[in-house]
Amino acid sequence: MLGALAVGIGFDVAAHNGLVTLAGTALATTTAVCLLASGRLHSRLSRALIALGPILSIALMSRASEWVTIPVVCAITVSFLLAVSFADSNSFASTFPMLGGRFSLVMGHLAFAPGMLTRDPDEIRHDSATRSRVLAVARGLALAIPIVVVIGALLGAADPVFESWFDPPRLLQNLVLVLIGAWVLLGLARAAAAKRPTPVLGGAPTLGTVEVVSVLGALSAVYAAFVISQVVAVAGGAKHVLQTTGLTYAEYARSGFFQLLAAASITLIVLLSVRACADRRRLSVLVGSEVTIVLTLAVVAVAIRRLDLYESAYGLTLLRLASTTTAVWIGVVFLVLAVAVARRASSAQWFGPAVVLSGVLFVGMWAAANPADVVARVNVRRAAHGSALDIGSSFQLAADGVPALVEGSHRLSPQDQQLLRLSLCSREPRERRGAAFNHAEATAERVLENYCDR
Repeated sequence: MLGALAVGIGFDVAAHNGLVTLAGTALATTTAVCLLASGRLHSRLSRALIALGPILSIALMSRASEWVTIPVVCAITVSFLLAVSFADSNSFASTFPMLGGRFSLVMGHLAFAPGMLTRDPDEIRHDSATRSRVLAVARGLALAIPIVVVIGALLGAADPVFESWFDPPRLLQNLVLVLIGAWVLLGLARAAAAKRPTPVLGGAPTLGTVEVVSVLGALSAVYAAFVISQVVAVAGGAKHVLQTTGLTYAEYARSGFFQLLAAASITLIVLLSVRACADRRRLSVLVGSEVTIVLTLAVVAVAIRRLDLYESAYGLTLLRLASTTTAVWIGVVFLVLAVAVARRASSAQWFGPAVVLSGVLFVGMWAAANPADVVARVNVRRAAHGSALDIGSSFQLAADGVPALVEGSHRLSPQDQQLLRLSLCSREPRERRGAAFNHAEATAERVLENYCDR
């Protein structure tokens, strides 16, 4: 109950001050501490997973860009859900369907969080004294609330200072927010105390070796043809095709990036399905899977190269940097899958959790790298060598990119310097103090104060 109250108050403070603040970091830390103090996280694995939350939450008060904070919030949520689901397990072994089952059960416990506070019905029935006290308290509150509201309104009308304190709509809003935060902690604690953290799943359907080899062979043939076409494009043989379609080389480099990543993602699902449904000990299945993985990695490399060509022509943006990072992560996933496929005798139930955990770690590295700062420095360096600086895109980098833009502004042309100054100095100041403190915003305001007063 104390933990639920603490997290409820923390959620109320974060809701009023913003999640991308010191209050957001404090909320994630308070939640982790309360879950640890509850004594329900028995395994070292769950305690390690819950510790990821406060570590990742540092980005909430040190970064301001939504390109960082949204993935960080998602990663914190995943780490908490995994922690309570594996509360009694030191083994991370789990397939993707089992992980889906675990997450669904945790969400079910979150939905019925107040059940954490209920007692056994027979125990309550026989304990008439407890039941009488509960009913008496409920009746007392029902009588007291109208009286308190009326008296508070009269006293508020008599004194403006007290009126600022006694604001029934605001008090009701605070109460609702506190209840939401408390509800979440109770739900997580209930999930951690669950005796069966994962549902019983049926076995996967079976596929014959001939069917599997046919699927993998067809996939490999398509990917091999695509790789050959890319070799032709690099050699200049695609010039006629590009001229016919009316595409510039930069437009050609940009086109198809997301389609290539979608094809790689579908291939990942196919390979996992093959591994689940086929006899993975067959050499033909092993060879077909590994060849498909190698060719898919080539496709991912082509996607990254295309985006690199487009960035060279038009500069770097957060979307392009995030797309490249995502493509690199997908490549890492396929490398891990290649290792799992090579171990034919093993069930490789560590692969699913490894993919999820690698995604969480990539988000942490993404936040630590400060992508907005990277984009600003790259674009300023390009502008110093004669390329155009997109002032609009630079302004959208939020507070994270302001120090790098100001630091490199002297390297720009006089016209770009003037446009950048007008853009940055028109930025509305955001005072962040106390629970609303954000390091990126505070640093940007300090830098702009000196920059705009010159």
